[in-house]
Amino acid sequence: MDTNLLRAFIVVAQNLNFTRAAEQLGTTQPLLSRAMKRLEDIIGEELFDRQKRQISLTPSGATLLEEAPAILDREGFALRRAQMAGRGAPQTLRIGYGNTMWAQMLYRGIRAFRAVHPEFHLDFRLMAPAEQAEALRCGEIDAGIMGTSKCDRRDLVWRVIGREPYILALPSDWPVLKDEPVDLAMFRDQPFLLADPIRAPDVHAACLACCKAAGFEPRIVKFIQDPAELRFLVAAGMGAGFVFASGLQTRLEGIVFMPMSALQPESYMEMHLIWRDRLLPAGLRAFIDCMSAETFITEIVKSEGGFAVDWRRTSSESLASV
Repeated sequence: MDTNLLRAFIVVAQNLNFTRAAEQLGTTQPLLSRAMKRLEDIIGEELFDRQKRQISLTPSGATLLEEAPAILDREGFALRRAQMAGRGAPQTLRIGYGNTMWAQMLYRGIRAFRAVHPEFHLDFRLMAPAEQAEALRCGEIDAGIMGTSKCDRRDLVWRVIGREPYILALPSDWPVLKDEPVDLAMFRDQPFLLADPIRAPDVHAACLACCKAAGFEPRIVKFIQDPAELRFLVAAGMGAGFVFASGLQTRLEGIVFMPMSALQPESYMEMHLIWRDRLLPAGLRAFIDCMSAETFITEIVKSEGGFAVDWRRTSSESLASV
């Protein structure tokens, strides 16, 4: 689409008067009218209701007016990226991600990409799953990383790149045997600290499902905004929380990390890499390949003095079939 037509449409739509819009654009009313008719022919819908003395926007016109600035912004961004690439300046990949707890699980693929493609700058943006999906469709980010989510998957490609069980983070003064996995049902009467359902809906839903599978509804005393807050409040004895199994690598005063017995499907979190279903730029395709090559599954194993995590590289296809 000729973006000059789109810019002219915005002026007409804002004025709802072809004569005034033509004056602002430095053209004539007949030429502007023909340009708008050409735009309508391209789109296949009428954008203006011309039956009244005062023109008005049709539903299609109102929608285009709402989306047009974003379309022009994306065009400008694409041109700037092309210019930067021509000058040898660093190119940027914008990556959305849904949870800071994933850092220990995803760094391998990110490090591999940066080693092979130092010409790219990675711009990471903390976003909720629904925000990532919409940002991908609008062109505001290039790829997203999120857990299992019920957000709109229309026009998006999803690939599993990791699978890891949840474990419990417990105050260290709670009575628990530290050499065997714990039964989650033991803590049915205890307070729980769960991920915020708006900020991290996938994690929140999975934690609720774990409790439900254990036969109880958790008594939630606070919604947690980030992992640092969870660690602080658990250490303070405010309640129990769920973290990923990689937490077993961490030793924090006031907290005991314990695996759960009788793991159910709800006890695992899958990480997904998502992108728009379209022809991929070379840099984005390379990022997807590097992240996919480091697809992993995490298992909990007994070790001296407790438990440890075992990282095992696998394939997206293997995880998708689990």
